[in-house]
Amino acid sequence: MPSLRFGPRPSLALFFLAFGASYLLFCLYQYSSVPGLVRYDESKAQVQEVSLQTRRQEQGALIAREARETEYNVGAQESVQLQNSEELFCHLLEGKRISSFPVKEVWDTESGAACCAECQNFQNSEDPLKSCNGWSYCSQQEPCKGDYRKCELFHAHWPQVMNYQFSETHGVWTSGYLQNRGLEQPPAHQGGDRQYHTIVTTQGKASHWQIQIAFYWFKKRKAECEADPPCDMGGFTRILHSGKPDDLMETIPTFLAEPLPATHNANKDGYVVLNRPNSILQWLQQATIPEKYVLMAEPDHLLLKPLPNMMVGENPVAYGFLYMNAQETDIARIVRKFIGDVSDAELEKVAPIGNSPSMMTLADLNKVVPMWVDMSDKIYNDQEANKKWGWILEMYAFSIAYYKVGTWPIHTRREFMAQPPFPPWICHEGEFCPYHILHYTYRVTDAPEGMEGDPETSSWMFNKRDYSTTAPPKNGLPLPPANVTNSLIRNIIEMMNEATNNIEGWDEREARASL
Repeated sequence: MPSLRFGPRPSLALFFLAFGASYLLFCLYQYSSVPGLVRYDESKAQVQEVSLQTRRQEQGALIAREARETEYNVGAQESVQLQNSEELFCHLLEGKRISSFPVKEVWDTESGAACCAECQNFQNSEDPLKSCNGWSYCSQQEPCKGDYRKCELFHAHWPQVMNYQFSETHGVWTSGYLQNRGLEQPPAHQGGDRQYHTIVTTQGKASHWQIQIAFYWFKKRKAECEADPPCDMGGFTRILHSGKPDDLMETIPTFLAEPLPATHNANKDGYVVLNRPNSILQWLQQATIPEKYVLMAEPDHLLLKPLPNMMVGENPVAYGFLYMNAQETDIARIVRKFIGDVSDAELEKVAPIGNSPSMMTLADLNKVVPMWVDMSDKIYNDQEANKKWGWILEMYAFSIAYYKVGTWPIHTRREFMAQPPFPPWICHEGEFCPYHILHYTYRVTDAPEGMEGDPETSSWMFNKRDYSTTAPPKNGLPLPPANVTNSLIRNIIEMMNEATNNIEGWDEREARASL
């Protein structure tokens, strides 16, 4: 059994483990039907007073307004009502055109609001896959030319994650997707205890320095959050799946998990990511936390602002990935290997998500993770699936596991995370930037908007993979040049420099970790 180690604050897990399996089963009974899983300690959940509930509702209204900055604003002169249903409204994406084949084209449409109304009204009960859930509209005569006042209607697997292209002239094309208004309401401040626990899995030299920077920003954002309550940010646990303690055990709250057996093919192939579901299962089986909700994040995530509980009631929320689509012909065939020969409409329920970032109740996580472990192993050992999905196969495993055990809806939120430099993850100084998590997974250069330019000719570049065996220098990363106008690129460098400059013993610790 793997040892249980925590950082500066001892966990109650040791206490519960001492009482044995029978006591664990008793404690888990009202939260999960699966024995031996992480428990929500209700006694530690603070009872919210009426004044705090009011404060949450007020803050929720503010967050709702910010989250809907891009909702289509029908002006006073508009004759067409945007919303003809109490359930759906149009989520606006300015300056973008959906890159797909439309299910219908409507010409001489009066406005973007009218195009949205066309989409709402174009529903096909006989073939739901031909119903509209996204639209694009061209509004300016000269740049639009033959497409002027053209309304294109689309159906997408998950409309929040459709492939949008920036129009050459900003504002020429406007797009949007239909969203259930109930799912859009930020639920984090409805009163009561909504605190979540953050878990991050790590192993290896790169994640050693990344997790320190991530934890620095977690602590800073949590302090900001607590200074302006209510605050949903709870505890933090690094799940280290190397099986060996390291020099961060006393610095970052840590659970030590055992890696997969040395004989496992994933270890032979260097696919350490397969340890992620297995290590989270170990954490679930052995740890105790006071929070009812869990956020799964990664070492290369930076918090741009305090992160509220983004769930809708008790329904999970996740980030939708553009490169995951269970309806693509080749992918659909592989997905059906693991979920059965389901219809195309049923296939749409397989969400374009991995485990991170996502939020869900502890009870739901307890249901999903055992299936995730099983699916990860099956997909890894399936030659066709392994070859097709490669490094993201455990993401598909999580998505399929969620589908197989999930009876609840899940909401994907675009503002959950930004992955610059690619659109739509672009923000500019002085403008409202909706994103909460900054994921520095792609190379950024001095090309316009920080796009991935030619490394050989770029005068400035940052790529985390250049620091696979050693850490970035203390406060030493050069800032991007002025022509890089995407403020998220500058955020990456400035946040890294601030963290490394303030983390005690950065140079000494990273020198040891790099050996």
